[in-house]
Amino acid sequence: MSWLSNYMHEIGCGKRRAQGAFASHRNTMCEFTAFARFMRTLGIKPRRVKDTPEFAILLYIQHCVARGIAPGTVRNTTTEIRCALRRAGRNIDYLTNAAMGISSRDRNGQKRALLPPEVDEFVARAARLNMGFALLLLLQRLLGLRRLEGLRSAPDLQLWLDCITAGDHTVPVTRGVKGGRPRAVTILMQRREETIRVLRSAVQYCHVNDGQLITGRRDSLESALNRLKAMYTTIGMKGETSSHAMRYTFAQEKALEYLQSGMEEHAVLVHVSADLGHGPSRQSFTARVYLRGIFSHFSRIMQGSRFMGCARYLIEVFNDLRDPNSSRKTRRKSGWIRK
Repeated sequence: MSWLSNYMHEIGCGKRRAQGAFASHRNTMCEFTAFARFMRTLGIKPRRVKDTPEFAILLYIQHCVARGIAPGTVRNTTTEIRCALRRAGRNIDYLTNAAMGISSRDRNGQKRALLPPEVDEFVARAARLNMGFALLLLLQRLLGLRRLEGLRSAPDLQLWLDCITAGDHTVPVTRGVKGGRPRAVTILMQRREETIRVLRSAVQYCHVNDGQLITGRRDSLESALNRLKAMYTTIGMKGETSSHAMRYTFAQEKALEYLQSGMEEHAVLVHVSADLGHGPSRQSFTARVYLRGIFSHFSRIMQGSRFMGCARYLIEVFNDLRDPNSSRKTRRKSGWIRK
């Protein structure tokens, strides 16, 4: 075997021992294949993965930056390299992104919530193309599903329908979830009847179409996903109005519904974050990404476009309870705020 084959074989064995999704394994191999070929071009051929020199890593990162690769992608590359070397028995955590001069990633949302006429127009275009595709779009809009979650939801449609008709307010999402983390999505109560109607139509459609909403040329998930991506492009869902914009629409409508029910503002962020599958601890991420369009409804815990954080919010609530007439507020910066 050549040096490149031996090097990549060791990377692959280490990744398999760590287990994880097939897509994660494939991404790791793709990242390291490019890195290994870069080292071979420079004549750098370490015997083992743990012997990879630091200067080779630094040169490769600068090479990626010079090629114009997005900061988020470069950060993912450095993470893959650090994790692979750790699995091989070497810790290079001191080579942080800041130490290597990688610029910060813009984590603000690149999409926006769709207006009702836009949703209707996209669904109408999808219906002319494929009725299963139109039903999948409606499920994304009503339940805040990711693209892969909607594609793989067919076996669970009857279960979701039974849950809602039985009076439950949540449906379990277990297939296609990010990181293998199942969640319970709270339905939009103001759209409960519409959700039941869409689920019934989706169940009937799957009964006569091989149990799937979308099928590809080959009987595989990859083929169906490729066809779904092409359909999004065909109806014009791209850029800020791509398929992920449906999750923004769901998140903002669900947040407003929580607020109208009298729920406290910070609890709204916790619940919306959990409904989206980000977990209850990512309130700041949910606020500045999915709920940017409705900041005015979170006056208690938002200052401009900044999230005050749970600790500061609780301090202000305590001050108000202790002295409701006092205008003095405790000043404390949120942990993630950067000027």
